[in-house]
Amino acid sequence: MINHLWKISIWLWVAAPILGFWSGVNPRISQIRWWMLASILVIGFALTQPVRRQLSRIFGFLLLAFLGIFFIHFLGATPAEEFEKGGVWVASKMASAWISQSVIILTAAALISERGKFVWILRAVLGCGILQVLIMVLQAFNISVPWPSAGPGPCGTLVKRAALSIFLGSVSIWTTGKKAWFFAIASAISGSFAGSIPAFFRLLYRHLANPMVLAMSLPIALLLGSFSYTRVSDRVDVWGNAVSFFSQSWLTGRGFFPLPGSFREDGGGTGFGLALFSDYHSTWLDWIVRTGLIGILILGAGLFWMFSQVKDGASWRKWSFLMFLWAGTFQSAEAFPVMILLALCFMIGLNYQKGSGNVSKV
Repeated sequence: MINHLWKISIWLWVAAPILGFWSGVNPRISQIRWWMLASILVIGFALTQPVRRQLSRIFGFLLLAFLGIFFIHFLGATPAEEFEKGGVWVASKMASAWISQSVIILTAAALISERGKFVWILRAVLGCGILQVLIMVLQAFNISVPWPSAGPGPCGTLVKRAALSIFLGSVSIWTTGKKAWFFAIASAISGSFAGSIPAFFRLLYRHLANPMVLAMSLPIALLLGSFSYTRVSDRVDVWGNAVSFFSQSWLTGRGFFPLPGSFREDGGGTGFGLALFSDYHSTWLDWIVRTGLIGILILGAGLFWMFSQVKDGASWRKWSFLMFLWAGTFQSAEAFPVMILLALCFMIGLNYQKGSGNVSKV
């Protein structure tokens, strides 16, 4: 009985930041809150389970890194304009909230990696992917669903199309055959190319030498390029702001205050606007401006570890790493908790699948 509950808790841990919903609460907050509760459930059941494999040191490294960032900002690494408003106390509250949720969720991921089975995660991800497509169909026919939607077009349960595209694109990369094509197409139908481009490239790159495939791919590539140029150009000025503000607090970063010169959360038509939510539409720039040089060193070490795990490994690792870099460049993990979930699932898979060539047999 306890073993079945352990498996179910892992499924809930995967589903929480994807399906998490709380009426009247900003979706980003409700997803994180449900994920924290699911993480506590996982930790409780995990401590009843035997150790199955050696845990990668990367999880301990990240916990220590989080602790270092917390102390930097808790002890007063506060921007001057915020300090004048009593920002030290605000910083301490923000830092405490951040480290609490980060430690709980990361500890759950570490215990899953050490005591769970990666195939359970894959089945949960696949199930959530199928559910997203079903909800997309309902949204296409204007059938009401409980989850809010920001803007036109289907977005599943993830509020925004970019988050849906990244999730379905990742599901495509973690599957093969018809399932991979199905989820890649669904990712593109979302109307965002944040996740569909890596997914399609993975499926087509072996065939690009074929003249027929190349002839069909070029017009699509030109269309995607012209469409993406408009979206990327909107980010250029904001990314310039990020570079400018990084130079002002380059050592410790800005901490957990709203990012200056960034995109601000307006609720996207959901009615859940919150001024404190801001990002540069780039995970890497968000992290660098918030944590400064110290954060760059932590990020560099983490990316080096990932690269060392994927460079000689199975193909799913390489394509997942490409998705990780691509999505992190053009979207913010602060805005989309599902991106953090996918990154943690990837880390669990790297720890679990040493020497294994296929993760898609679910």
